[in-house]
Amino acid sequence: MTMEGQYQEYPPEKRHSALESLLIFFGVIVILFISLPFVVPAVQAALIPHYGQYVGNSTQGVIISNFRVPSSVPPDSVFSAILYVSNNLNGNNAQGIRLCLDNLGIILNQSQICQSIPSLFAGGTLPEIFSLKSPPNSFYGNMPYTQEIGYYITYPYSSTLSQPLEFLSQQAELSGKYPPVPTAFNGSSGPVRLSTSTQGPVVYSDSSAVGISLLNTGGEVLGNVTMYLAFNSSLLDIPNSGSIYKLSSSAYCADTAPMAAAGLKVLCINLTLGLSGLQLSYPVNLTDTEASSLISSNTPYVDIGGQFYVGIRYDYETNGFFPLKLQTEVYNFQ
Repeated sequence: MTMEGQYQEYPPEKRHSALESLLIFFGVIVILFISLPFVVPAVQAALIPHYGQYVGNSTQGVIISNFRVPSSVPPDSVFSAILYVSNNLNGNNAQGIRLCLDNLGIILNQSQICQSIPSLFAGGTLPEIFSLKSPPNSFYGNMPYTQEIGYYITYPYSSTLSQPLEFLSQQAELSGKYPPVPTAFNGSSGPVRLSTSTQGPVVYSDSSAVGISLLNTGGEVLGNVTMYLAFNSSLLDIPNSGSIYKLSSSAYCADTAPMAAAGLKVLCINLTLGLSGLQLSYPVNLTDTEASSLISSNTPYVDIGGQFYVGIRYDYETNGFFPLKLQTEVYNFQ
């Protein structure tokens, strides 16, 4: 093999390819450096163990159950704030949760200020991580400084109660042989507390009534509360539901009802929930066919248990804050 042939084994384009590889390598390094503030929180979230099942009181829905933040941070440093989002085990699955920070003051945001959680099952807890940066000490004159960083969490929520109704014939009332049913349910899960009640067994009549109470227990209801009433229309009816009580029977009601509405008639209404809540009452009658059976000597009683459902849907917001202390620096003038 000649010397000339040896040089031909290393064409110029090979040296050019090596240069391209070097440029690509440095390009990847630059991209990783730029995306580091977004990658680190995701890695941290994967390493942080999720909490176990969260059991709150009956008036809690989705809340910040805990948080991890430094007690203090040095100036001009990047740090993480970890907020644990929990859904009450006694409630329903929650969707469309949005968690945001606010009132950052002189603290700099290094990641998205709002984070979304598409779904969180009842009892579940997820850590959400925010990347923040403290300013240089010149921003606060190297004096002790504490910033109360705020957060707010918004989410849609729903809850449902089933109120048994009981209608008695004369024969059943005289004999005293009829099954007792609960006359009140004193609160559903969720921050809008839903309660129902009835006067108990109705004797010699085809008409009963259901009382409904709605009470906001802490945060802010965003917009209206939609209330749903569902029942077996072959057994029960609400007289004058549209003209007097402004209840709608649109397709929207059945499509969005929080209860299983298959085979049930669903009525709904939008309500404004004031500071004192709402107290409502609706007449609930037997249908003509069932009312005729009530007075028949062949029917000792008519027991309709769990046939009347009340549900609510609403958007809700709660908020809070955590303090963050910025450290000062000691200067050595020697």
